[in-house]
Parts: sequence; C-alpha cells; structure tokens
Amino acid sequence: MWCSFTTLSKSSNWGVVLCNNNIYSDFICSSLCVSTHQTSPFLWYFYSALPRTLLCAIPLSVMGLVIDKKMWTLFMPAVGFVLLYSFLPHKELRFIIYVIPVFNAIAGRGLAHVRTLFSAG
Repeated sequence: MWCSFTTLSKSSNWGVVLCNNNIYSDFICSSLCVSTHQTSPFLWYFYSALPRTLLCAIPLSVMGLVIDKKMWTLFMPAVGFVLLYSFLPHKELRFIIYVIPVFNAIAGRGLAHVRTLFSAG
C-alpha cells in the first residue's frame, strides 16, 4: 500500500512514472563525488561544532572539571562519544547533540562555584 502511495505521489510531483527508489540510490551510488560530498575534517566537532554550540559554557565547563573531580565521570564518556563520531566523514551537529546537556551540567557546576565566590565576598 505504501509503495503504491509513494509511487503515485512521486509520479504526480515529477510528472514521470517512478516505480521504485532505485533511481535515487543509483544516482547516489554512481555519483563520483559521493565520498567527498559534505565531509569535514576529523576534529571538526571539537574546533567548530562544540565551540559554536556551547559558547560561554566552555570556560565554565573547564572550571567545573577543575573544581569537582566527579565531573570527569560525565566528561570522559561524552568526549569519547564525540571522538567516535569524528571518524565518520559526514559530520552534522545533530549527531552529537546528545552531549550538549552533559557539557551544560558540568558548566552548571562551574557556575555554582562562581556564584559561591561572589556571594561569599
């Protein structure tokens, strides 16, 4: 049922009878530039994606790691996750979006320390 629905919808959109998805997969597989299309360097997540996403949470995360040694148990798996995804040539922020709350939690610990410093003085 779904195959007939997609065939009808694609045929009406393109004005040509498209009976299967092999047309698209053949184009993608036979394209010579498929291996270089939208690829990024190995460390792209570390020098581009994470700094743009975290902004001022990066110094607070560093402070949280220095202040509370237990934060390393959160930090190391998150960095390992990003490092493993760095091996993929096609990189997007949506692949590593799951580590952003972890970095924000570590930054929250750093911010709590800054707050105690300013409230004590």
